[in-house]
Amino acid sequence: MRSSLIFVAQVLLLLFMACTSAKGESVPALLLPDDKKSYDLLRQAITESVRGMRISSIAGDPTTTSRLVASPREPNQYEMNSIFRPVTFELRIRGKNCYLVNENDQFEVDLPGLKCKPA
Repeated sequence: MRSSLIFVAQVLLLLFMACTSAKGESVPALLLPDDKKSYDLLRQAITESVRGMRISSIAGDPTTTSRLVASPREPNQYEMNSIFRPVTFELRIRGKNCYLVNENDQFEVDLPGLKCKPA
Protein backbone atom coordinates (compact mmCIF):
# COMPACT_ATOMS: atom_id res chain seq x y z
CA MET A 1 0.00 0.00 0.00
CA ARG A 2 2.76 2.41 0.98
CA SER A 3 4.76 1.73 -2.20
CA SER A 4 1.70 2.36 -4.38
CA LEU A 5 1.14 5.74 -2.65
CA ILE A 6 4.76 6.67 -3.27
CA PHE A 7 4.40 5.63 -6.92
CA VAL A 8 1.23 7.73 -7.34
CA ALA A 9 2.95 10.71 -5.70
CA GLN A 10 5.93 10.36 -8.04
CA VAL A 11 3.65 10.21 -11.10
CA LEU A 12 1.75 13.30 -9.95
CA LEU A 13 4.99 15.16 -9.33
CA LEU A 14 6.25 14.20 -12.79
CA LEU A 15 3.02 15.40 -14.42
CA PHE A 16 3.16 18.67 -12.50
CA MET A 17 6.76 19.28 -13.59
CA ALA A 18 5.88 18.53 -17.23
CA CYS A 19 2.98 20.98 -17.20
CA THR A 20 4.98 23.82 -15.65
CA SER A 21 7.89 23.40 -18.06
CA ALA A 22 5.59 23.45 -21.11
CA LYS A 23 4.24 26.90 -20.15
CA GLY A 24 7.70 28.45 -20.37
CA GLU A 25 8.68 26.74 -23.61
CA SER A 26 9.83 28.98 -26.42
CA VAL A 27 9.04 28.12 -30.04
CA PRO A 28 9.61 29.83 -33.41
CA ALA A 29 6.83 32.23 -34.36
CA LEU A 30 5.26 33.87 -37.40
CA LEU A 31 3.47 37.17 -37.84
CA LEU A 32 -0.21 37.06 -38.67
CA PRO A 33 -0.89 37.82 -42.34
CA ASP A 34 -2.15 41.32 -43.21
CA ASP A 35 -1.07 42.81 -39.86
CA LYS A 36 0.82 45.92 -40.92
CA LYS A 37 1.11 47.26 -37.35
CA SER A 38 2.94 44.12 -36.17
CA TYR A 39 5.22 44.21 -39.22
CA ASP A 40 6.10 47.85 -38.51
CA LEU A 41 6.80 47.03 -34.83
CA LEU A 42 9.03 44.12 -35.87
CA ARG A 43 10.97 46.24 -38.36
CA GLN A 44 11.43 48.99 -35.75
CA ALA A 45 12.68 46.46 -33.17
CA ILE A 46 15.21 45.04 -35.65
CA THR A 47 16.40 48.54 -36.57
CA GLU A 48 16.85 49.52 -32.92
CA SER A 49 18.64 46.31 -31.97
CA VAL A 50 21.42 46.69 -34.56
CA ARG A 51 22.72 49.88 -32.99
CA GLY A 52 24.60 52.03 -35.46
CA MET A 53 23.96 49.90 -38.52
CA ARG A 54 21.86 51.42 -41.27
CA ILE A 55 19.69 48.67 -42.67
CA SER A 56 19.15 48.46 -46.41
CA SER A 57 16.78 45.49 -46.29
CA ILE A 58 15.31 42.76 -44.14
CA ALA A 59 15.26 39.41 -45.92
CA GLY A 60 12.55 36.92 -45.10
CA ASP A 61 8.78 37.10 -44.93
CA PRO A 62 7.81 37.03 -41.23
CA THR A 63 4.44 35.49 -42.12
CA THR A 64 6.12 32.38 -43.59
CA THR A 65 9.49 32.11 -41.78
CA SER A 66 10.69 32.89 -38.26
CA ARG A 67 14.27 33.68 -39.41
CA LEU A 68 14.96 37.19 -40.70
CA VAL A 69 18.24 38.69 -41.93
CA ALA A 70 18.96 42.41 -41.62
CA SER A 71 21.45 43.53 -44.26
CA PRO A 72 23.58 46.67 -43.86
CA ARG A 73 23.58 49.32 -46.54
CA GLU A 74 26.47 49.39 -48.99
CA PRO A 75 29.44 51.66 -48.12
CA ASN A 76 29.27 55.05 -49.82
CA GLN A 77 32.02 56.59 -51.98
CA TYR A 78 33.90 57.87 -48.90
CA GLU A 79 33.94 54.54 -47.09
CA MET A 80 36.32 51.79 -48.12
CA ASN A 81 34.64 48.90 -46.33
CA SER A 82 31.79 48.51 -43.93
CA ILE A 83 32.44 46.95 -40.53
CA PHE A 84 28.84 45.77 -40.43
CA ARG A 85 27.78 42.30 -41.46
CA PRO A 86 24.28 40.86 -41.92
CA VAL A 87 22.54 40.00 -38.65
CA THR A 88 20.20 37.03 -38.35
CA PHE A 89 17.19 37.19 -36.05
CA GLU A 90 14.58 34.66 -35.05
CA LEU A 91 11.03 35.58 -34.10
CA ARG A 92 9.93 33.44 -31.15
CA ILE A 93 6.93 33.11 -28.86
CA ARG A 94 6.77 32.04 -25.21
CA GLY A 95 3.22 31.71 -23.93
CA LYS A 96 1.51 34.71 -25.56
CA ASN A 97 4.61 36.93 -25.60
CA CYS A 98 6.49 37.47 -28.85
CA TYR A 99 10.17 38.36 -28.83
CA LEU A 100 13.11 38.62 -31.17
CA VAL A 101 16.41 36.77 -30.69
CA ASN A 102 19.65 38.02 -32.25
CA GLU A 103 21.28 34.74 -33.31
CA ASN A 104 24.79 36.23 -33.14
CA ASP A 105 24.74 37.02 -29.43
CA GLN A 106 21.42 35.45 -28.28
CA PHE A 107 20.20 38.88 -27.09
CA GLU A 108 16.42 38.90 -26.66
CA VAL A 109 14.17 41.87 -27.42
CA ASP A 110 10.61 41.79 -26.06
CA LEU A 111 7.95 42.85 -28.55
CA PRO A 112 4.93 44.08 -26.60
CA GLY A 113 1.94 44.71 -28.85
CA LEU A 114 3.19 42.38 -31.58
CA LYS A 115 0.74 39.68 -32.62
CA CYS A 116 2.27 36.39 -33.65
CA LYS A 117 1.50 32.67 -33.68
CA PRO A 118 3.63 29.55 -33.27
CA ALA A 119 5.28 28.46 -36.52
